[in-house]
Amino acid sequence: MNASILKTGLLSLALTAAFVTPTFGDNTVIETVEINTRIKNEVKITIDKNTQDSEFKEIVKTLKKHNIEARFSGIKRNKNNEIVAIKIKLKDDNGNESTTSLSSENPINTITLGAENNSLYITSSNSKNFSFNGTHSLSEHFDFSFNDDEHKMTINGKTFDFDDIKKQIKDAFVFEEDADGKRLVIKLNNFDFNLNFDDEDDDGTGSYKTIIVKPAPKFHFVDDPEIEKYIIINGKKANFKKLDELAKSDQLKSVDFLRPDTAQSLYGKKAKDGAIIATTK
Repeated sequence: MNASILKTGLLSLALTAAFVTPTFGDNTVIETVEINTRIKNEVKITIDKNTQDSEFKEIVKTLKKHNIEARFSGIKRNKNNEIVAIKIKLKDDNGNESTTSLSSENPINTITLGAENNSLYITSSNSKNFSFNGTHSLSEHFDFSFNDDEHKMTINGKTFDFDDIKKQIKDAFVFEEDADGKRLVIKLNNFDFNLNFDDEDDDGTGSYKTIIVKPAPKFHFVDDPEIEKYIIINGKKANFKKLDELAKSDQLKSVDFLRPDTAQSLYGKKAKDGAIIATTK
């Protein structure tokens, strides 16, 4: 984003930070919203589970003054009038967008939103940035919510445990070196992360959405121009380019590495740097 999100001069309160408590016609005072404009071309607004509908209207007006269009929708409250679900969308004059959607049985955490460093953002008090900066279609198809205490994420009603996902990713990678330690092979064991959802369109008809993150190729080779491995594929001499192509297309079934002394005993001086013996699927 080359253009500035906020036009110069629109922020009148520079280098200050304070709680803003506007008063409405019915003398209702905002107590759950913090507006911070400490630095030029930056604006920060904080809301929480107790923010009232009238306060959201005032936030929209405030952001409008800074050329940011804000929309708060899908607000749901529990019996204690605490917010448990909300959708937030920010958009500036340059067409940049930041969108997020939260839904849970528990009240929302404190949410901070605004503009900083030529970017729009939406963050939660005890989680990392979960907003989208830019125009994205994900929010149109998926409803995200987070439970930071239990390290879980829910997407369209399906729950994923962060610790389980982290373990799967950690166990998926196997790092190996060849015999002389001069070529690194990265293997990716079977790892599958699928999201299958039955979603209904507005007209009530069902549609089926699938996201599949396929495993990466099992073998990956890093070429060293100073090393000339003798390469054999399916019993025939080959070059690194062919080996690399087969690896990237995941067509290799097995790969063995021979030390220089062992390789030379089998193939002579041409295998002085060792050998790679591969078979295809």
